[in-house]
Amino acid sequence: MKHQVLNNEKIQFYNSAGELMGEIFVSGSGDLVMFPTSGSSKDIILGNQDTVGDVEIGLPSAEVSLKLMGGGTFTGNGNTLNIGATNGTDTVNLYNVTYSQSLAVTGSVNVVGGISTTTSASFLGLPTSEPSITGSLWISGSSVAQPSSSYLMIFNP
Repeated sequence: MKHQVLNNEKIQFYNSAGELMGEIFVSGSGDLVMFPTSGSSKDIILGNQDTVGDVEIGLPSAEVSLKLMGGGTFTGNGNTLNIGATNGTDTVNLYNVTYSQSLAVTGSVNVVGGISTTTSASFLGLPTSEPSITGSLWISGSSVAQPSSSYLMIFNP
């Protein structure tokens, strides 16, 4: 059966008591808007809650932005949350990020620019005096700022 919505009328969903539960419509600027108007959580669920499946947005050839208006949380619901392909083919860029708790990295980290801290640099686990191993890093001073010979020493073998 084919349905058509004319004159940009809203598609409205009602429960068995006749109460409006949600709407879908196209805004004047062309955005598809769907929102629940009733219920305790007012969640929008994409996909089947009872089975595993992927949610895909956009095309592989077209960049897409996902905005969380007003902030929000990405969560693995108590499980592992992966950002980027596990086979290492994706690049994940983080811009102007503030970590409010801790950051654990498995693998390598390539820092372009500087590392700064408002606390002791000993949290990096680097020695605070010149190590005897050629090629090792060490901290000179109480913090790491824009890398320079007075803060971060790099010895090449």
